Amino acid sequence: MNNKRCNIFIKSAIAIYACTLNMTVLADNVIKPSINTVVNKTTTVTPLTFTLHKGNRYPLCNALLTYLKQSYQKESEFIHGAFNAPTTIFKQPKYTKITQKEGVLIDMQHLAYNKSLMEGYAGWVKTIERYAKRLNQITFYRTQVDINNDGIKDSIQTEKYSSKKLTIFANYPLTPYGTLAVNWYENYKPSSISGEIFIYQGRTFTIGAISKTGGIRVNEPSASSRLLPNGLPRLFIRKEVCIINY
Repeated sequence: MNNKRCNIFIKSAIAIYACTLNMTVLADNVIKPSINTVVNKTTTVTPLTFTLHKGNRYPLCNALLTYLKQSYQKESEFIHGAFNAPTTIFKQPKYTKITQKEGVLIDMQHLAYNKSLMEGYAGWVKTIERYAKRLNQITFYRTQVDINNDGIKDSIQTEKYSSKKLTIFANYPLTPYGTLAVNWYENYKPSSISGEIFIYQGRTFTIGAISKTGGIRVNEPSASSRLLPNGLPRLFIRKEVCIINY
């Protein structure tokens, strides 16, 4: 190789090296995220949209719709109780928590009168086993409330069954002796008055189990003008006075 070509080759090599060196320096100067860097992600909560599906003509339904809109942004805030937020419009009975033993006594009376659930040895065993599995998720209360809107306060046992997805309320009328008031029911076949009890303008209503599929449904228990053979008024449940979807 002659001197001229050698000089060209050396100059080219130097240029390539310098270019490579500059690229390396530039790359090193780029700010790289540390493996310990925490990336902040903003979670946007979309407010719930409550709509009144049934009951537009009733002040109760419109008042409940307004309360829900003003009080709740997420389902988790009201799925276990519709009146967790403060309110002066809706009232709830004052509850006294009772022992599991006291609560179970009423449940066993209820099962004993519903013989279709308990037919044969297998029926008893399966029913009791199912009940035992749920027992630790049930909280028992007693309260005084005019459950059937006849103007007389009734002694009620309220049971609150809670799971992660929903809460179910069951209410049983009691006698003055603290036993299940089976005389409230036709043919002495008692059933629970389901739903979370609340009072609006002096009348008692209940809200059933809340879910996105079923919405928020308000029922109105009342004493029918028709009497049972024992002379007591029949218990009548006016279902779905209001339906609010979300």
